[in-house]
Amino acid sequence: MNRPYRRVVTNGVFATPAGTASTDLQVMSAGSGMTIKVKAGEGIFANKWFENPSDFSLTVTSNTSGLPRRDSIIVQVDNRNGERAGNIVYREGIPSANPQPPDIGTVDNVIEYRVANIYVASGATAINQDAIVDLRGSSECPWVTSLIKQVDTSALWIQYRDAFSQLYHDLREEALSLTTLVRSLDSHYQTTSANQTVIPIGILQYNRSLDILEVRVNGLVLIEDLEYTIDSNYNITLTDPVDIGTMISFRVFKSVDGTDAETVVSQVNALQQLVNSIDEKINDEISDTDWITFVLESGAQAYSSSTTPSVRKRGSMVHVRGCVKNITSTGSAVATLPLAFRPSQPHYFTQATDGSATVLWEVGTNGVISMKKINGTVSSTSMIPMCTNFIIE
Repeated sequence: MNRPYRRVVTNGVFATPAGTASTDLQVMSAGSGMTIKVKAGEGIFANKWFENPSDFSLTVTSNTSGLPRRDSIIVQVDNRNGERAGNIVYREGIPSANPQPPDIGTVDNVIEYRVANIYVASGATAINQDAIVDLRGSSECPWVTSLIKQVDTSALWIQYRDAFSQLYHDLREEALSLTTLVRSLDSHYQTTSANQTVIPIGILQYNRSLDILEVRVNGLVLIEDLEYTIDSNYNITLTDPVDIGTMISFRVFKSVDGTDAETVVSQVNALQQLVNSIDEKINDEISDTDWITFVLESGAQAYSSSTTPSVRKRGSMVHVRGCVKNITSTGSAVATLPLAFRPSQPHYFTQATDGSATVLWEVGTNGVISMKKINGTVSSTSMIPMCTNFIIE
């Protein structure tokens, strides 16, 4: 019964139908004491259907070691004979000045996915929400957002190429006196609203009476009149609406008089470069995540409700803002950036506190934001800004 999942569904936690983050299997503070709960939800793990029908409570082990600890909540698929079960597992880390989460993996046919990490300070009597780092959507526990992740169209393209070669051969056999040139033009459009049906083709050179139009949604070719229609304003109207963020691709095949082929090719190339440049600028403008609040680690706290640390990505520019407190030493991770927000090289920046001290921050390639150096004295109530911008490649 589990074999079909390998071909149509990727492993991970189910997101919402719109492709946004859900609350499935989210690890939450119980509000008091050392109790946490894993919310009800579903996913596909190790190609097995996994379901937690109701909130599942766990108790975090107290920490009296004198050093902080980083524990993990793990979804586990046990494929061993006599077991064949799905489990939610709590696993302790090792106390350390720079604590790391415990290992997960596949041992004796037991496959694991890390859902969350929990920062357990020494002497902690309660687990607050800011001590829990949600790892759903990361490489350790991805989202399931679509049934077909990618379709390899190479075999279909070979058929198109062979068919075109045969057509070319037939035309030469008929000794056509007019030289012809077939040229393709491409454009791409990403939907900006939910349930969108009207999509601009974006190729001004398209002539419906002379050219061939190919339309693809997420790589799959659509059939005209059955799955879309074309209006006089160079738009298509989809029979079935699509969600926000869906990629629509267009390709126009044009035939032109080859007598002045070089001139035509140069003109088409220039126009194509212009269209691509406009598409890139539009995509940069609409690619805005808005502000996302950090989940702080290592005991760090927001300095005030109006300076809550957060991050935003506009095109290729990442913006970090906010102020923290309750950090008096260097080395510990304060927050971790999402995967798409991380720099390709370490990024460093300095900030002055509300006293006379200066701190040096590092944003690592793994997304970890940490304080590398302090010049001066910083108390637990000092306001420490963490405001910077950097470009990701």
